[in-house]
Amino acid sequence: MGNEDILRKLEEIKNITLIGCKDALTTEDACLLTGLSKQYIYKLVQARKIPHYRSKGGKIIYFLKKELNEWMLGIRIKTQKELDEESNKVVALH
Repeated sequence: MGNEDILRKLEEIKNITLIGCKDALTTEDACLLTGLSKQYIYKLVQARKIPHYRSKGGKIIYFLKKELNEWMLGIRIKTQKELDEESNKVVALH
């Protein structure tokens, strides 16, 4: 691993650490948090499929970290155990 690779990794670690301290995130921060590309984030923003905010001039896009986390965890899939327990409750009622 060369010096440039090490510096790149250190920069990435710094950015990820800073995200933990912020509530309002830039597009770059949102990409790091979600793992999505900048292009895809912009596509989601344009389609109004991801919660976001615009600066007063409308040029800068911001995201609330809490809302991004909620968006990423939007649909919870139940475990097989939970499904079995629910079906057992229904059967027991009848």
